[in-house]
Amino acid sequence: PRVTAFSKQLEKFHVIIDSELAVKMLRDAPSPGKNWSAFLKVDCGNNRAGVWWKDEAGVDLAVLLQNSPNIDFAGVYVHCGNSYHTSSSEEVIQVLDDTIERLMTFVNHVRQRGVTCSTVGIGSTPTCRKPTDRMKSLTELHPGNYAFLDVQQWSLGSCTEEDIACCVATRVIGHYPRRNQMLIDCGFTGLTKQGYGEMASGYGVIRGHPNLKLCKMTQEIGFVESLEGKLDYSLFPVNSLLYILPWHSCATAAMHSVYYVVEGDTVVEEWRPTRGW
Repeated sequence: PRVTAFSKQLEKFHVIIDSELAVKMLRDAPSPGKNWSAFLKVDCGNNRAGVWWKDEAGVDLAVLLQNSPNIDFAGVYVHCGNSYHTSSSEEVIQVLDDTIERLMTFVNHVRQRGVTCSTVGIGSTPTCRKPTDRMKSLTELHPGNYAFLDVQQWSLGSCTEEDIACCVATRVIGHYPRRNQMLIDCGFTGLTKQGYGEMASGYGVIRGHPNLKLCKMTQEIGFVESLEGKLDYSLFPVNSLLYILPWHSCATAAMHSVYYVVEGDTVVEEWRPTRGW
Protein backbone atom coordinates (compact mmCIF):
# COMPACT_ATOMS: atom_id res chain seq x y z
CA PRO A 1 0.00 0.00 0.00
CA ARG A 2 2.80 2.47 0.78
CA VAL A 3 4.48 1.90 -2.57
CA THR A 4 1.14 2.28 -4.35
CA ALA A 5 0.59 5.59 -2.56
CA PHE A 6 4.03 6.85 -3.57
CA SER A 7 3.41 5.89 -7.18
CA LYS A 8 0.11 7.79 -7.18
CA GLN A 9 1.66 10.93 -5.72
CA LEU A 10 4.77 11.11 -7.91
CA GLU A 11 4.91 11.65 -11.64
CA LYS A 12 7.75 9.13 -11.90
CA PHE A 13 8.27 6.41 -9.32
CA HIS A 14 10.44 3.37 -10.01
CA VAL A 15 10.89 0.10 -8.17
CA ILE A 16 13.85 -2.27 -8.43
CA ILE A 17 13.20 -5.99 -8.40
CA ASP A 18 15.32 -9.13 -8.69
CA SER A 19 12.87 -12.02 -8.29
CA GLU A 20 9.78 -13.55 -9.83
CA LEU A 21 8.04 -13.11 -6.48
CA ALA A 22 8.52 -9.33 -6.73
CA VAL A 23 7.03 -9.35 -10.24
CA LYS A 24 4.02 -11.31 -8.96
CA MET A 25 3.55 -8.82 -6.12
CA LEU A 26 3.50 -5.93 -8.61
CA ARG A 27 1.08 -7.74 -10.90
CA ASP A 28 -1.26 -8.47 -7.99
CA ALA A 29 -0.92 -5.06 -6.29
CA PRO A 30 -3.72 -2.49 -6.40
CA SER A 31 -3.27 -0.27 -9.41
CA PRO A 32 -1.77 3.18 -8.73
CA GLY A 33 -3.69 4.43 -11.76
CA LYS A 34 -0.81 3.77 -14.13
CA ASN A 35 1.65 1.03 -14.96
CA TRP A 36 4.41 0.20 -12.52
CA SER A 37 7.88 1.24 -13.67
CA ALA A 38 10.35 -1.50 -12.77
CA PHE A 39 14.11 -1.83 -13.06
CA LEU A 40 15.81 -5.21 -12.94
CA LYS A 41 18.75 -5.38 -10.52
CA VAL A 42 21.74 -7.31 -11.88
CA ASP A 43 24.63 -8.71 -9.83
CA CYS A 44 27.91 -8.47 -11.74
CA GLY A 45 30.22 -9.46 -8.89
CA ASN A 46 29.21 -7.31 -5.93
CA ASN A 47 27.42 -10.31 -4.38
CA ARG A 48 24.63 -8.33 -2.77
CA ALA A 49 21.25 -8.01 -4.52
CA GLY A 50 20.35 -8.80 -8.10
CA VAL A 51 20.02 -11.60 -10.62
CA TRP A 52 23.37 -13.15 -11.49
CA TRP A 53 24.56 -11.76 -14.81
CA LYS A 54 25.27 -15.21 -16.33
CA ASP A 55 22.03 -16.90 -15.27
CA GLU A 56 19.36 -17.45 -17.92
CA ALA A 57 16.78 -17.08 -15.15
CA GLY A 58 17.64 -13.38 -15.04
CA VAL A 59 16.93 -13.03 -18.75
CA ASP A 60 13.65 -14.89 -18.25
CA LEU A 61 12.74 -12.39 -15.55
CA ALA A 62 13.32 -9.48 -17.95
CA VAL A 63 11.01 -11.17 -20.46
CA LEU A 64 8.39 -11.65 -17.74
CA LEU A 65 8.61 -7.96 -16.82
CA GLN A 66 8.14 -6.84 -20.41
CA ASN A 67 5.18 -9.17 -20.90
CA SER A 68 3.40 -8.12 -17.71
CA PRO A 69 0.43 -5.94 -18.72
CA ASN A 70 0.61 -3.54 -15.78
CA ILE A 71 4.42 -3.17 -15.67
CA ASP A 72 6.70 -1.03 -17.82
CA PHE A 73 10.19 -2.52 -17.97
CA ALA A 74 12.44 0.53 -17.38
CA GLY A 75 15.82 -1.17 -17.80
CA VAL A 76 18.65 -2.64 -15.76
CA TYR A 77 20.80 -1.39 -12.93
CA VAL A 78 23.96 -2.70 -11.29
CA HIS A 79 25.74 -1.47 -8.17
CA CYS A 80 29.46 -2.24 -8.21
CA GLY A 81 30.03 -1.84 -4.49
CA ASN A 82 32.95 -4.25 -4.78
CA SER A 83 34.95 -1.23 -5.97
CA TYR A 84 35.16 -0.23 -2.30
CA HIS A 85 37.28 -3.30 -1.59
CA THR A 86 40.06 -2.18 -3.91
CA SER A 87 43.34 -0.57 -2.94
CA SER A 88 44.33 1.41 -6.04
CA SER A 89 42.90 3.41 -8.94
CA GLU A 90 43.93 0.63 -11.31
CA GLU A 91 41.87 -1.90 -9.36
CA VAL A 92 38.86 0.45 -9.37
CA ILE A 93 39.10 0.77 -13.15
CA GLN A 94 39.33 -3.02 -13.46
CA VAL A 95 36.14 -3.44 -11.40
CA LEU A 96 34.41 -0.84 -13.58
CA ASP A 97 35.41 -2.43 -16.87
CA ASP A 98 34.59 -5.96 -15.68
CA THR A 99 31.19 -4.82 -14.40
CA ILE A 100 30.26 -3.04 -17.63
CA GLU A 101 31.39 -5.99 -19.74
CA ARG A 102 29.27 -8.39 -17.69
CA LEU A 103 26.28 -6.06 -17.63
CA MET A 104 26.36 -5.55 -21.39
CA THR A 105 26.61 -9.32 -21.90
CA PHE A 106 23.40 -9.64 -19.89
CA VAL A 107 21.73 -6.73 -21.73
CA ASN A 108 22.59 -8.20 -25.13
CA HIS A 109 21.04 -11.53 -24.13
CA VAL A 110 17.92 -9.71 -22.98
CA ARG A 111 17.67 -7.80 -26.25
CA GLN A 112 18.14 -11.00 -28.24
CA ARG A 113 15.00 -12.28 -26.50
CA GLY A 114 13.08 -9.31 -27.89
CA VAL A 115 13.08 -7.24 -24.72
CA THR A 116 13.46 -3.47 -25.00
CA CYS A 117 16.12 -2.38 -22.51
CA SER A 118 16.33 1.38 -22.87
CA THR A 119 18.09 2.23 -19.60
CA VAL A 120 21.42 0.71 -18.62
CA GLY A 121 22.61 2.14 -15.30
CA ILE A 122 25.58 1.63 -13.04
CA GLY A 123 26.40 2.89 -9.57
CA SER A 124 29.25 3.42 -7.07
CA THR A 125 31.23 6.61 -6.73
CA PRO A 126 34.74 5.11 -7.06
CA THR A 127 33.96 3.69 -10.51
CA CYS A 128 32.06 6.76 -11.70
CA ARG A 129 35.03 8.94 -10.75
CA LYS A 130 37.26 6.87 -13.06
CA PRO A 131 35.57 7.01 -16.49
CA THR A 132 36.73 4.68 -19.26
CA ASP A 133 35.67 4.13 -22.88
CA ARG A 134 33.41 1.26 -21.80
CA MET A 135 31.10 3.81 -20.17
CA LYS A 136 29.84 4.74 -23.64
CA SER A 137 27.58 1.68 -23.40
CA LEU A 138 25.74 3.13 -20.39
CA THR A 139 22.81 5.53 -20.25
CA GLU A 140 22.87 6.41 -16.53
CA LEU A 141 25.37 6.82 -13.70
CA HIS A 142 24.32 6.65 -10.02
CA PRO A 143 27.25 7.79 -7.83
CA GLY A 144 25.51 8.40 -4.50
CA ASN A 145 28.53 9.29 -2.37
CA TYR A 146 29.61 11.77 -5.04
CA ALA A 147 27.38 14.44 -3.45
CA PHE A 148 29.76 14.81 -0.48
CA LEU A 149 32.75 12.50 -0.99
CA ASP A 150 34.77 11.49 2.09
CA VAL A 151 38.07 10.17 3.41
CA GLN A 152 37.39 6.71 1.99
CA GLN A 153 37.03 8.18 -1.51
CA TRP A 154 40.20 10.16 -0.90
CA SER A 155 42.04 6.96 0.05
CA LEU A 156 40.80 5.28 -3.16
CA GLY A 157 42.08 8.15 -5.30
CA SER A 158 38.55 9.25 -6.23
CA CYS A 159 39.08 12.78 -4.91
CA THR A 160 41.43 15.07 -3.02
CA GLU A 161 41.00 16.24 0.55
CA GLU A 162 39.83 19.61 -0.78
CA ASP A 163 36.99 17.90 -2.68
CA ILE A 164 35.38 16.54 0.50
CA ALA A 165 32.26 18.62 1.13
CA CYS A 166 31.03 16.99 4.35
CA CYS A 167 32.44 17.51 7.81
CA VAL A 168 31.20 17.33 11.38
CA ALA A 169 31.72 20.43 13.54
CA THR A 170 32.63 19.70 17.15
CA ARG A 171 33.85 21.68 20.14
CA VAL A 172 36.69 21.02 22.56
CA ILE A 173 35.11 20.42 25.97
CA GLY A 174 38.06 19.46 28.16
CA HIS A 175 41.87 19.19 28.49
CA TYR A 176 43.55 16.17 30.13
CA PRO A 177 47.34 16.71 30.13
CA ARG A 178 48.01 13.67 32.35
CA ARG A 179 47.04 11.38 29.48
CA ASN A 180 47.88 13.83 26.66
CA GLN A 181 44.27 13.99 25.49
CA MET A 182 41.39 16.39 25.04
CA LEU A 183 37.68 15.66 24.79
CA ILE A 184 35.27 16.82 22.09
CA ASP A 185 31.47 16.77 22.03
CA CYS A 186 31.23 14.34 19.10
CA GLY A 187 30.88 10.64 19.76
CA PHE A 188 29.83 7.76 17.55
CA THR A 189 26.24 9.04 17.31
CA GLY A 190 27.60 12.08 15.48
CA LEU A 191 30.18 10.35 13.30
CA THR A 192 29.74 6.52 13.37
CA LYS A 193 32.56 4.10 14.12
CA GLN A 194 33.30 3.33 10.50
CA GLY A 195 36.87 3.72 9.34
CA TYR A 196 38.78 2.91 12.51
CA GLY A 197 41.94 1.05 11.58
CA GLU A 198 41.85 2.48 8.07
CA MET A 199 43.44 5.82 9.01
CA ALA A 200 46.36 6.83 11.21
CA SER A 201 44.09 9.61 12.45
CA GLY A 202 41.61 7.19 14.01
CA TYR A 203 37.88 7.54 13.34
CA GLY A 204 38.20 10.55 11.04
CA VAL A 205 40.54 13.24 9.79
CA ILE A 206 40.53 16.45 11.84
CA ARG A 207 40.79 19.08 9.15
CA GLY A 208 43.88 21.26 9.29
CA HIS A 209 45.48 19.26 12.12
CA PRO A 210 47.37 16.25 10.70
CA ASN A 211 48.97 15.51 14.09
CA LEU A 212 45.64 14.90 15.83
CA LYS A 213 44.05 11.47 16.22
CA LEU A 214 40.44 10.76 17.18
CA CYS A 215 41.47 7.66 19.09
CA LYS A 216 38.30 6.69 20.97
CA MET A 217 34.60 7.48 21.08
CA THR A 218 31.70 6.90 23.41
CA GLN A 219 28.12 7.72 22.48
CA GLU A 220 28.46 11.51 22.84
CA ILE A 221 32.17 12.07 23.52
CA GLY A 222 35.33 11.81 21.43
CA PHE A 223 38.89 11.40 22.73
CA VAL A 224 41.61 13.24 20.81
CA GLU A 225 45.36 12.77 21.23
CA SER A 226 48.49 13.68 19.29
CA LEU A 227 50.15 11.29 16.87
CA GLU A 228 53.56 12.62 17.89
CA GLY A 229 54.72 14.59 20.92
CA LYS A 230 52.66 16.49 23.46
CA LEU A 231 49.42 18.30 22.70
CA ASP A 232 49.76 22.07 22.62
CA TYR A 233 46.57 22.95 24.46
CA SER A 234 47.01 26.64 23.70
CA LEU A 235 46.05 25.80 20.09
CA PHE A 236 42.82 24.14 21.22
CA PRO A 237 41.15 26.20 23.95
CA VAL A 238 37.97 24.84 25.51
CA ASN A 239 34.97 25.75 23.32
CA SER A 240 37.09 26.04 20.17
CA LEU A 241 35.81 24.35 17.02
CA LEU A 242 37.30 21.40 15.18
CA TYR A 243 36.04 19.91 11.92
CA ILE A 244 36.10 16.16 11.33
CA LEU A 245 36.16 14.70 7.82
CA PRO A 246 34.33 11.35 8.02
CA TRP A 247 35.53 8.05 6.62
CA HIS A 248 32.09 7.35 5.12
CA SER A 249 29.95 10.44 4.62
CA CYS A 250 26.81 8.46 3.73
CA ALA A 251 26.69 6.88 7.18
CA THR A 252 27.72 10.07 8.98
CA ALA A 253 25.14 12.18 7.14
CA ALA A 254 22.44 9.69 8.13
CA MET A 255 23.13 10.53 11.79
CA HIS A 256 22.04 14.16 11.39
CA SER A 257 18.65 15.78 10.83
CA VAL A 258 20.03 19.05 9.43
CA TYR A 259 22.92 19.81 7.08
CA TYR A 260 24.32 23.34 7.35
CA VAL A 261 25.61 24.67 4.03
CA VAL A 262 28.44 27.15 4.53
CA GLU A 263 30.36 29.65 2.45
CA GLY A 264 33.50 30.52 4.35
CA ASP A 265 32.34 30.88 7.94
CA THR A 266 28.76 31.81 7.04
CA VAL A 267 25.81 29.40 7.08
CA VAL A 268 23.88 30.19 3.89
CA GLU A 269 21.34 27.34 3.84
CA GLU A 270 19.92 24.51 5.91
CA TRP A 271 19.10 21.22 4.21
CA ARG A 272 16.80 18.70 5.86
CA PRO A 273 17.28 15.18 4.50
CA THR A 274 14.67 12.51 4.01
CA ARG A 275 15.98 9.69 6.16
CA GLY A 276 15.03 7.01 8.66
CA TRP A 277 13.24 3.69 8.42
